[in-house]
Formats: sequence, structure tokens, C-alpha cells
Amino acid sequence: KAVEDSKCKTKVEVFVNRLDSVESVLPYEYSYFDFCTINDEPSPVENLGQVLFGERIRPSPYKFDFLKNDDCHLVCTKRFSSSDALRQKMLKRLMKGMVLNYQQHWIIDNMPVTLCYRNT
Repeated sequence: KAVEDSKCKTKVEVFVNRLDSVESVLPYEYSYFDFCTINDEPSPVENLGQVLFGERIRPSPYKFDFLKNDDCHLVCTKRFSSSDALRQKMLKRLMKGMVLNYQQHWIIDNMPVTLCYRNT
């Protein structure tokens, strides 16, 4: 019954923060690695502590709905052409970020998302 209530929000907003790596001391903005972004949504208001610690919270293109099975959803498509110097630069930057194990920081409902995994 609660799902049928029009006041109950079913959309889950996901925000992104900076990317960092245990293998590098440099944090980067989410947009630095040419990930999919959305520009038509305003960024959430950051408090003074977030600004002082270098957090730059931005809206993300990732969308979730409660009680909706969605195994796969295309967010955007990026093309990298060998004839386009800027796109090649962005591809090299992305590949270097993967080699250095840069990780995204997601925020859902004002709480950081945590991923636990085992190294084998």
C-alpha cells in the first residue's frame, strides 16, 4: 500500500563526489575522467566542511527506482577516435585512472556508498 501512496518517493537520487586512489595522492573531480554527466540538474548545497575538505558533490546520471528490476541500463555512449587528439587524450586519462585504481564515491540519501570486496 505504501508504494501506491503518491507521497512516497520511489526514485533514488545518486550523487557523485571526487575520485581518489590508494595508489596516487591526487584526487580528481568526477568529470576529469570523462564519465557520463548531466548538466541540467543543480548540484546539492554543500556545507562549509565539505568545501574545506575539497568535496565537490555533483548529480550523477545513475538513476534507480524502488521495486523496479532493471538488470542493465545504458547511461551514455562515448566514442574515442584515433583522428581526434582530444578524445585520445581523454582515453589515455581514463586508462591511466583504471591502472591507478581510481574509485568513484557515490552518495545516496546523504550517506556515502561503501563497497566491500576481497583481494584474491
